[in-house]
Order: sequence, then C-alpha cells, then structure tokens
Amino acid sequence: MNRKVLTQNTTVNLAVTGLMGALVFVATFFLKIEIPVGGDRTMIGFANVFCILSGLLLGPVYGGCAAGFGSFLFDVVGGWFSSAPVTLITKFLWRFSAG
Repeated sequence: MNRKVLTQNTTVNLAVTGLMGALVFVATFFLKIEIPVGGDRTMIGFANVFCILSGLLLGPVYGGCAAGFGSFLFDVVGGWFSSAPVTLITKFLWRFSAG
C-alpha cells in the first residue's frame, strides 16, 4: 500500500492538497483561543490537528505543502504578516517529517 500520495494522478493530489490547505486555513481562523500578551497577542490554535492529518494522509510533500500554505495564508490574512514566512517553512518541515 502506497501511503506517500493518494493516487498517482497529480491533478487529484493537487486538488486534495488545496482542499486540506483550505481546511487548515479555516480551522486556524475559527478554532482558536486568543490570548492577549502585553501589547501583543498570541493564540492557541487547534488547526495543528488538521496539519498533522494532512501530513499523514497526503505524505510528506503534499501534506507539508497543505499545512504550510494554509497556515501561511492565515498569517497573511490574520495580521501576523511578519511571521508568515517562518510559519510557512516550519509548518512544512514539521508536516514533512510527520508524513
């Protein structure tokens, strides 16, 4: 059984990767607990569950891309633009190792 990708069809893999990336974005946007810290803010996000799930379901490359880009888009839209490139790289690497 090949667990690295869902199918050998790259179109299906890209579509499912985009779907999982969107799921990570939506989960990060709605399933969070914001914590005010001094003059800044931080949060506890439950989207890591979906990030790890994407790494396990899609394999290292596609799962890492889904988790990285979904989290990156949330940082850009949510106001954490300065940490967006770091989030993209770290989420990709973490989910790459999970895959």
